This record gives sequence, C-alpha cells and structure tokens, in this order.
Amino acid sequence: MYAVRAVAIAGFILSVAIHVIVLTTDASDDWVYVLIVGFFALLPVCIAAIYAQERLTVELRRTWCDFLQLRLLGRGYREAVEANAPLWLRRTTYALLAYALISFAFFAYEVYPDRQPGKEDARRLMSAFLVTFWAFATLVLTSYLRTQRPIRPDEIRSRRG
Repeated sequence: MYAVRAVAIAGFILSVAIHVIVLTTDASDDWVYVLIVGFFALLPVCIAAIYAQERLTVELRRTWCDFLQLRLLGRGYREAVEANAPLWLRRTTYALLAYALISFAFFAYEVYPDRQPGKEDARRLMSAFLVTFWAFATLVLTSYLRTQRPIRPDEIRSRRG
C-alpha cells in the first residue's frame, strides 16, 4: 500500500504540473492525450483507495441502519475516512474540490446555451478535475496508512466535540 500511496502522491504532483501547463500555455491537442492517460493511471489508485475507504469504515457499518445513516446522511463517514490524514492535505483537497466545482460553473455559464465549448475550455476543466481526483485518492490512502485499526463510532463522536 505504501507503493500505491507513492504513486498517488506522484500522480497528484504531476497532475498539478499538467494543470499549470494547461492554464498558462496555449496547449496543443496532444495535452488531451496526456489528460486521458492521467485519468487511466488514476483507475488502479482509485481501486486501492476504495479498498482503504471500506477498511476505514468497517466498524461503522455493523447494521443496516448504520449503513443507511453512514451513506445517506453522511454521519461520521467523512470523519472516519479522513481521520488520520494531515490537516494540510484535507484543506488542500477540499480547496481543490471547490476550485473544480467553480471551474465547472464558469464552464457551464460560458458555454450554455449558445456556444460550443472550445478545446481549451475542455482541457482546463478536465485538468482541474484530474487534480481533484488525484488529491482525494492521496487523502484516503494517506489516512489509511496512518491508521492502526478501523475507527469506532464512539471515537468519531468524541472527535466532533
């Protein structure tokens, strides 16, 4: 799992570099292929992150009611997954999520209803979401590797205050 986290960190750093290049230069059509490769490289890392996420929340899913509260209401789920990730990584990940969503809103506002999206707009949006997905995978894997055992519901309640 340490190797997968190292790949996730490297992918995150490379995706940030790609996003900066796409934003600052007049990127050619070849950058679309680089972005697609970035998304395909993300797939095995996301599979490992999903496994880690399930392992981190195993104590929270004992009964069907716990599962419904966890998935539908989100009570304790995010805290359990992110509990042992560094604060700077959590803040960076959520800032990137906000950035990607704002980029999508601007993209939709510029394009809808009377204009076709340009290649440059699509590349910028794809690279913003690529960075966000790599950040979330890095967040989950880092939290998993810093955890000795799954977190119990009473520990989450005590962390909330």
